[in-house]
Amino acid sequence: MIAPIGWLTQCGPVCFLKPISTDEHIYSCSADKSIVVWSLPDARRGVSTVVARLTAHTDVVYAVRLAFGALFSSSADKTIKRYDLATHRATLSWEAHAHSITCLAAAEQLNLLCSGAEDGRISLWSVDDHQAVAAGSLSVRLSGPRASSNTAVYALAVSPTSGDVLFSGGADYRVHMFDLRERTLLHTLTGHASTVRALCFTPTGDKLCSSGGDFNLLLWRVAERHADAAAAASAGDVAEDEGRNEGGGGGAVATAPDYL
Repeated sequence: MIAPIGWLTQCGPVCFLKPISTDEHIYSCSADKSIVVWSLPDARRGVSTVVARLTAHTDVVYAVRLAFGALFSSSADKTIKRYDLATHRATLSWEAHAHSITCLAAAEQLNLLCSGAEDGRISLWSVDDHQAVAAGSLSVRLSGPRASSNTAVYALAVSPTSGDVLFSGGADYRVHMFDLRERTLLHTLTGHASTVRALCFTPTGDKLCSSGGDFNLLLWRVAERHADAAAAASAGDVAEDEGRNEGGGGGAVATAPDYL
């Protein structure tokens, strides 16, 4: 039996929980429009200690992400904000989408912050000390009898092994693989029967976990592929078929999932 080591409570549904690598803090965000900073050492001792509460957003905070030595957050207020990890003060804010921003990921070796939103777009940002500059966008337009008109994006994850392959999941029940260097769609992975809500990699980086509203956890084997291949389908235009692994080309491939 696995038992909790303590309880951390926050007003409103908690949308995201992320411990930082320094073993100092836990960050949680919530429908109460705030981000709460917790003491991780105290939590390990079963003590709930709030270090700071960040209230810069004006609507539900959907995601927090540690990247580039800072904390980033996204919200239903359509903005992304950056915070200093030492002072917890907001150092940058910009309106990034026309709809709620539901997820964030970072490709640090490419200096790209990725944001996904309910408008179905994935935006790429180059962030420096003073500003965030739009560096491109990705989207998928599905066709075929099973295509969904809802393409909202709810989950993003960057491959930790390659650093330049982005995975997205959303309301179309699929997981999409993008080449961040070429801005192209590599593959579309099918297996879920409902909205894909979460994506993460195993510690070794060779397996991707996806979960959604169908109550299934799928485990995908991801392998790098360096052999020459046909040009990848253009991001924003992919035809649907019956396979689990749609599309082609690219520097990575994911095989059919295991159901857990």
